[in-house]
Order: sequence, then structure tokens, then C-alpha cells
Amino acid sequence: MIIDELGYLPFETSAAHLLFQLVSRRYERGSLLITSNRSVGDWGEVFGDPIVATAILDRLLHHSHVLTIRGESYRLCEKRRSGLIRAGRTGSGEACRRRRLDGPPLRCAPPRTAASPGRHTQVIATAHPGTADTDQASPDK
Repeated sequence: MIIDELGYLPFETSAAHLLFQLVSRRYERGSLLITSNRSVGDWGEVFGDPIVATAILDRLLHHSHVLTIRGESYRLCEKRRSGLIRAGRTGSGEACRRRRLDGPPLRCAPPRTAASPGRHTQVIATAHPGTADTDQASPDK
């Protein structure tokens, strides 16, 4: 199961409790991938309840890999590269660390300062060997 952009909008209390139930039911039974532009430290604010956030994170982080992707949106990099957005309006134009498969580095990442550490996305992925969703992906079956 994939949940994309968790925390883009704050959760109502009932929705946070439903997400807790979903995560609890999938805990140690099925894989789950979550992307968020909010760090896990902000999840108490996202869910409106730090206790619910802690309970969700406890189950998510137990068997997971967390990836943090830093930098500006890839979509904005492409727009700036094509000239639709000038570097001075949304960033400095420093070389983006990402590379296109077919070309040079994109010129898009804004400078990071102590006051503005840059954007980031967190990806939390849990995988449980032997579950139905991972068995189906096996080429032997």
C-alpha cells in the first residue's frame, strides 16, 4: 500500500484514528510506503494529537527504512531548466544535485541557509517478507 503526500493537509481527529487503525492492521502483515514533506517530528501537529502520532510512528518505524530526499521539487527544476521560471524568482540557480539520465545536471536548487534549510521529502517504507504483497512480486511464482 502506498500513501503519498501524508501531512499535506492536517488530519481531523477521526481521520488520524482511522489511519492508526490502518497502520495497526498492516503492522507485520503487509508492506507500506509513505511519502511526506513533513518530518516525523511534525507528525503530532499533522494529526493534531502527539499521542496518536507516536503510536503510528512506533509501528511504522519498527521494520522500516527511512529515506530523506533534500532539495527543490523536480517539477520546478524542469520548469526552470526549460526557461518557464527564472532562477531569481524561486531560487538562485545553483546546480541541482539530481542528474537527468540523458543530460547534464539541472540548474535549479536554491541555496540553503540556517534560516531556510531547503525542502525535503521523507519516505518511510516497510516490507514484510512472506506477506501476500511481497510474494506476488516474486518472479518465481
